[in-house]
Amino acid sequence: MGLAGVKTDLPVWFIKGDVHGDTYRNLMKYICDHCRYFSMVTRDAIELEANAQRFIEHLRPHLKETREKQFEWPGTRIAREYEELLGKDWFEMQGATVRIYDCNEDILGYLLRVTNSLFQFVHPSYPEDFTCYRDLDNPLLVTVAHEEIGAIIAGDKERENIEKTVPGLKLVEEKRFREEFG
Repeated sequence: MGLAGVKTDLPVWFIKGDVHGDTYRNLMKYICDHCRYFSMVTRDAIELEANAQRFIEHLRPHLKETREKQFEWPGTRIAREYEELLGKDWFEMQGATVRIYDCNEDILGYLLRVTNSLFQFVHPSYPEDFTCYRDLDNPLLVTVAHEEIGAIIAGDKERENIEKTVPGLKLVEEKRFREEFG
């Protein structure tokens, strides 16, 4: 089944429950050590709060790429069927801007100062759908914070390493997660 907007042959492991406190800090440290980039999304039709605008401005020096008018990104796909139902104008307004940033210690420190939870990145207070990439278009961590969905995309060995490095992180294989929470 997989995640919307993600093409991978690796297993998907869903995160069970919120990730906050020490678990969040350890996960972010792991991410920083193993990922080159991360992305965040702003919805074109939703005005950002001042906090989110400051957040984006702070990250600007680390911006690698901007993808505008996107209708699909890791964790989300805006279905074309809505265009037929609600009209082209409505559909076009649902687009988003995906900003891709370099992942480094500076950014990690900033993210840990302004947030204490993986699911805190919710629009319009923050950009949303925080995703971390080993390399461009090769995600390790995908989130849809407003739905409290997070997933790790990793083989068994890497998943075991993550679980060892990030005590308190509860990962559930995709099939079991969908049966339990689906």
